[in-house]
Amino acid sequence: MCLGSYQITGVIGPDEKNQWWLQYDKSRFIQIPIPEQTKQTLHSTFALIRDKSGMTRTELLYAMCLLRHIWAQGSQQINPIVLQTLAVGACIVAQKMIVDGAYPNWWWARQLEVPLERIHSMENKILNALDYKTHITGEEIEELNNSFSNCNS
Repeated sequence: MCLGSYQITGVIGPDEKNQWWLQYDKSRFIQIPIPEQTKQTLHSTFALIRDKSGMTRTELLYAMCLLRHIWAQGSQQINPIVLQTLAVGACIVAQKMIVDGAYPNWWWARQLEVPLERIHSMENKILNALDYKTHITGEEIEELNNSFSNCNS
């Protein structure tokens, strides 16, 4: 389902087919999805998590705020390749931050049909990217909620 986090060493493109490629681990390449594909993949990931876990809007907004914190750092850790992994990790962390009886990692592994070790890795990647700073203010959640509400009006 999700790729791990890699050291990004360059972006190449567009090539003769108007495709872009991400160079990672010095000599490996993977095609970068076009923005519409990335957007659809992210939307599908959040919809799957919402449907499988029953996460509330606030919990999902919290997860998105965590991703925004990483993005604001100018981190190379957010790119189309690892965005899905970070999104899943952000949802896991968000749910643990908000809910007293949060789902354990084995539950997430079963629901998302991925190995438990992958869930641990996803959670670890998001926590490391955030430098373990997982606090989100109510104002941040409200701002993001309003931006989504304004898109629908």
